Amino acid sequence: MGLSHWQESEPREPEASFGKRERRTQSVLRAAIEKLNKKRYDEVGIEEVELVRGAAEALAGINKDDASSVHLKELLDLVLESYNNYAVTTDMTTAQVVNGGKVVNQFVAKEFFGEKKRQKIKNLAGIEVGLVVRRYELTGPVELTGDVPDGALLVVRDGSVAIDGFVAGDVVASGDIVIQETVHGGWIISTKGDIKARRILAGSTLIAQTGGITCSRVESPKVVFARKGVVVEGDVRGGKLYGRTIRVAGTVNSAELNVVSTITAKAFETNPPSQTVVRLCRMLTSEDYGRPLDESSVLLTRLLLKHNCRLVLLAGIARHTQRDVHNCIRTMLYYLLAGVDKRSIVCELRGVQSRVIHLEQILEAGGNLRRYFGNIEGVGENVLADEVDSVAEECLAALVVIENQIEAIPREFAGTHRGELLKALRLLRALAQKIRLAAQAVPRILQHLRTLDEHFTNWNGQLAVAATESDRLINEFGLDDTLTQQIEGEPDRLAELLTQSLEEARRDTEGDRATRADSTFMRLMQRQLTRQRTTIGTWQNQLAKVRAELQDVLDALDNDPLIVFDQSGSASVRAEHFDKGVILTASPVQLDGVDVEESPMTCLEEPVEGDTTFTLHGRSIRRETPERRPAT
Repeated sequence: MGLSHWQESEPREPEASFGKRERRTQSVLRAAIEKLNKKRYDEVGIEEVELVRGAAEALAGINKDDASSVHLKELLDLVLESYNNYAVTTDMTTAQVVNGGKVVNQFVAKEFFGEKKRQKIKNLAGIEVGLVVRRYELTGPVELTGDVPDGALLVVRDGSVAIDGFVAGDVVASGDIVIQETVHGGWIISTKGDIKARRILAGSTLIAQTGGITCSRVESPKVVFARKGVVVEGDVRGGKLYGRTIRVAGTVNSAELNVVSTITAKAFETNPPSQTVVRLCRMLTSEDYGRPLDESSVLLTRLLLKHNCRLVLLAGIARHTQRDVHNCIRTMLYYLLAGVDKRSIVCELRGVQSRVIHLEQILEAGGNLRRYFGNIEGVGENVLADEVDSVAEECLAALVVIENQIEAIPREFAGTHRGELLKALRLLRALAQKIRLAAQAVPRILQHLRTLDEHFTNWNGQLAVAATESDRLINEFGLDDTLTQQIEGEPDRLAELLTQSLEEARRDTEGDRATRADSTFMRLMQRQLTRQRTTIGTWQNQLAKVRAELQDVLDALDNDPLIVFDQSGSASVRAEHFDKGVILTASPVQLDGVDVEESPMTCLEEPVEGDTTFTLHGRSIRRETPERRPAT
């Protein structure tokens, strides 16, 4: 009974199952044919392609009198021929699978990297490489099982590549590059994506032109450059790393790290004679990994220099003009509050005040020249003629403004000061013009800077004499110390103090203060005060315009794929330990040990223990104490 039941029931289930499978297969086949017929290749999986091919082969021996079968065979042959043409033109030469909605080309490395004639490759992604390799090209996304051998260049167009193996050769892709094992030698370049690898070893060059780089360990690569930043999950031993940020979970030893934002590591160690160098800078460019800046990027960097220089000079002029407004008020207060008429003394004081302010302006303008060109030694051909021209031009424009201010000093206050000030200013103008004409002649520029330093000594001497003379004249007014300190102290209440003093003086009809309050001298000072306040408004408007233009340049720099820029301008390095001998610098030209005054190189003379941060301020690098460190 049981056997009879088994014999009867056994065949039924396979028959039913086969019918269901056949119906499902026919449905899948129809869907696959429709996708291929409409050329929706990115939606077709390899199983569907093989199903269509199998159907075409099954119909190869059909009876020609069967019209429907003939029509189906013609349709299958047509869609398969179209698909094969697509596969050839897109380098889809092996099996394909659907992954995340995208067709992924899968390859086995030992089968793919066959013998090929080597060819010279001068340029990869805009970088001069000078390779002699066997070149293989694919269209991404690509999955490669196995290793990329030495002497092989894999170029993946329009997509990413994942390599389940080691890389000793070269890989270039437009998208992400993921390497499951070690990179040893060769160029790994992603133009629009990120790079992830296990270890980066000696001789390797990894460049993520717009993305980031992540790895477990770094050991003496030629260059690791990532616009977004570099993350190392272990130690860094040797090599050069560049990025907006660099984060190292372990220690750094005998390596050079270059950053425009932040570097963090557990420790920075030294292993003489090799150096451990940390460079905190305002900007990195593609030139750091060998790709020349294009014309638009060069223009942006020059505009940044020009606008920064103009901003500094305009801000200096506005600041000194505001100081002169305060000096006008102080002079009026001294004259008004003195017990007797001190007109001759107050006129002399006003002249000395003008002399101090304009000498400081001249020294500041010359200092801007000195700060920029002070780093020129050792740079040589990297100094562009138009950069020199731009800085000198801005300085000359500022000197014209200062000259007009000196010429406008009323004759009652000028005395002998106008001639001395104009002489100093014209000497500086002549030097700025000579520097401008020297262009790339670095020795001549340095000679002019030495002459400028000699004038600085003389002008600083004149400034000290003028400051002493100002103190002497103030003492002659005979005011008590409290009132003198109030006048010479914080300027915030000066205007209020002057208004109050004038009101009190005019109410004192029996004293001589009312006479002084309405004197010709006070009216002269009031006109000068009004003119200076109007001038400040003009400078503030110009400053607002330059700041807006500068912000446009900063935004463009931040979006430029060839430039790594951080608008904060305060790069920093943080670690729990710094060895003695670790070098901190703001300038790459100092790594030979040259110490430039305006951009000093700091070689730590003693170990630094405990959580410590060094921050770039302008051109100097300062150690931050815990109480000064900004909250994170």
